Amino acid sequence: MLHDNPIGNGGFSWAGAVILALAVNFLFAFVVAPWAAPYVAGEGPQELGIDSEFDRKLPRTTVRLAVFLMGIGLIGVIAISLAGRELIITPSARLDSNAQLAKATIKASAPEEYQRALSSADTWKVSNNLFRTCVITPKNRQTAYCVLISTAGGKAVLRSKQIGLPNIEEFKRIHPDAVQK
Repeated sequence: MLHDNPIGNGGFSWAGAVILALAVNFLFAFVVAPWAAPYVAGEGPQELGIDSEFDRKLPRTTVRLAVFLMGIGLIGVIAISLAGRELIITPSARLDSNAQLAKATIKASAPEEYQRALSSADTWKVSNNLFRTCVITPKNRQTAYCVLISTAGGKAVLRSKQIGLPNIEEFKRIHPDAVQK
């Protein structure tokens, strides 16, 4: 999971990730759980003077609380991993082949700032077999790295790749009458 989607910008090695996970689990199991267990287990037994029951419940509650906290940590890591994955939703085989070729082309030839913003790519269906996929960076929304892909004959073929106008601006340029004022 950490190899596929490293925390931050990929600065963690496997050894660092394992050490971090062990440290966080140690913190949950031996610091947070023992501190919180009396509050979870003992709302009342001390007030009623039933210390022996409280003493029997405390170790069991500490272990359960430690397991619960580590489970919450695991769910958090899984959620971060799933949220950071690139998501490509394609309703047809042509769009899917376009998306795969566009992703591969952008990762292989686009400047790094566009590669980092790949999840912001949008696709314009120019015609039945021609798609224009562009990636816009957060720093400059007026230019985009675009690939033009033809899917005629069932196979995706790269027609061009260049830095140019984003899809919406290109559409406005080509169809000025379609823009509401």
